Amino acid sequence: MDWIKKINFISQRGFQVFQELGQMVPLRLTRRAAQWFYSQTKIVQQQFQTDWTHLKLAIANYFMNWHWLNKMKEKAIHMKYQQKDHDQETPTDYFIRKLEVLHLVHDLTDLETIMEIMNGTPREWLPFVDTSRMTTVQDLQTTLKYHEETLICIANHDIERRLKALEQSSNKPHDSKIQEPLDETNTGKPPEDPKEWLVGAHKSFMQPQFPRRDDIVSKRKTPEEKGARPC
Repeated sequence: MDWIKKINFISQRGFQVFQELGQMVPLRLTRRAAQWFYSQTKIVQQQFQTDWTHLKLAIANYFMNWHWLNKMKEKAIHMKYQQKDHDQETPTDYFIRKLEVLHLVHDLTDLETIMEIMNGTPREWLPFVDTSRMTTVQDLQTTLKYHEETLICIANHDIERRLKALEQSSNKPHDSKIQEPLDETNTGKPPEDPKEWLVGAHKSFMQPQFPRRDDIVSKRKTPEEKGARPC
């Protein structure tokens, strides 16, 4: 896209230059652009070469279709300061990078453009970049340049803070102690040491009033003697 912007700038030098660019630019096309142009018929090529506007529209209609436009709109929305592959950019680098895409795929007012650009910046910038007093996109660009060193330090400090927090989280020892089961009353206390109790006995029962007497035997017949299944 940069070369199209440059040619647009050159085309403003005069009407003759504007017309000659339609004939000269095809000679500088490379790869897919050159293959596309020379795949056209001679009549179509001559129509494209009428002037720079005809050639530019032909290029845009072929390479910048609706699929490409929607893709660029999504790219513009997700653009952020120092995102992947742009980790070394400055605040003004980010401003120019996003501004170019916004101008390419959107027709926004200056205030809307300012908001879209600021949506991709760290929140820590807000005390230094007061958008409520800005009326033009150039106001934002000037402010970012004026506070650039401070904004870079703020962003770097935020990255270091996040990395430190991540490092501390990864180095934190995990508690491998197995949690003991809770008792049936769900009081949050672990159960007492298990003890053996007689059948039908309980720790809350009172002690028998009389001592044990094994010498006393019932005179009645046992279940086995009666032919029944023993207990």
